[in-house]
Amino acid sequence: MTIDFGFVPTLSVGSTVFYDQDNDGEQDEDNPLEAGIDSVAVVLVQVLEDVNGMDSLVVLDTTFTDEEGNYLFDSLSPGDYQILAAAPEDAQTNSDGSTPADDDVDGVDDAEQVMPGDTASTGTFTLSVGDEPTGDEEDFQGGDQDEDNDGSGNMTIDVSFVPDLSIGSTVFYDPNDDGVQDLTDPLEGGIAGVVVELYSDLDGDGVAETLVGTDTTDAEGNYFFDMLPEGDYQVVIPTPDASAPSSSTGTNEVAGNDTDTDLDDNGDQANSGDQVSSNVFPLTADNQPIEDAANPGASQDTIGGGDADGNMT
Repeated sequence: MTIDFGFVPTLSVGSTVFYDQDNDGEQDEDNPLEAGIDSVAVVLVQVLEDVNGMDSLVVLDTTFTDEEGNYLFDSLSPGDYQILAAAPEDAQTNSDGSTPADDDVDGVDDAEQVMPGDTASTGTFTLSVGDEPTGDEEDFQGGDQDEDNDGSGNMTIDVSFVPDLSIGSTVFYDPNDDGVQDLTDPLEGGIAGVVVELYSDLDGDGVAETLVGTDTTDAEGNYFFDMLPEGDYQVVIPTPDASAPSSSTGTNEVAGNDTDTDLDDNGDQANSGDQVSSNVFPLTADNQPIEDAANPGASQDTIGGGDADGNMT
C-alpha cells in the first residue's frame, strides 16, 4: 500500500491590518493615516472539532504583514479557520464595532480583543472551493492577492487598530522675544483661535507634505492632535494671529528644531506674517517626553496611549 498521490490545495485567506484613526471599524482609503500597518504578526488557526464535540484550535502558520499592511496564507484545504493579529506598539487597541468574519465584507474590522495590548482574534470563518468572495466584493487593499484563483480565496478578513500617539502644546505671546513662555508673566499667556495644521512625511523623503489634521487653539492657546500612528510630523501655523504676527527670534535652540523641551518656541518663520513651522520630528511609541503637568497643554496626552505616547512640547 505505497502508491500515494499528493495534490496541492488551492484555498487562501488574506487582507489587511490597518490603522483606524476614527475608531469606526472601517478603513477610509482617502485618509492617509488609515493605511495598512507593516510588520504585524498574523497567525492562522484551524478550528477542528475534538472527540467531545468541542472546538480545538490548531496553529498552522505565522506571517508578517508587508509594507502595505497586507498578509496572505495560501495552499489551504477546505475547513474552518480564525485569524489572530498582534497589537502594534503604537496602536494597542482593536477598533470598536467589529463585524463577523464570515460576512465577506472587505475593508471592515473582523476582530475582537479582550484588553488593549492583547492579540485581536477574528471569529470562525469557513473556506470552501469556488464559494469565496470575488471581484468587487474584494475591492479594498489586499483584495487582489488571490487573483489567480479568485473564487477560492477570501481576501476580506481585515483587522484594525486605533493609533495611540498624540502631538500638542501651546501657542503663546512672547513680549520679551526670548523664545520661552514665562508662566509667571500674565502677558505671556496662550493665544486663542489660532489655526494649527499637522503634516506628515508619508514617503520618508524628509518633507512633511501631507496635511493630516487641523485644529484651532482653545481659550488657553492649546492645540491637540490625537489618534496618530508612528511617523515623522511637522506642526504649521499657516497664518499667525494679527495681534502677534512675528515668531519669536530669541530661542534657546536652533529655530524650528524640536528638543522635547516644553515652554520654548519651536517655530521658524521667514518674514513677519508668514506661516510658522516646526522642524520635521519623529513620533514613536512609548518614547515621548514626560512634561510637567503644570505646564500649559501638558496634560492633554494623559488619555489614549498615555504620557509617554504624546509629545506636548
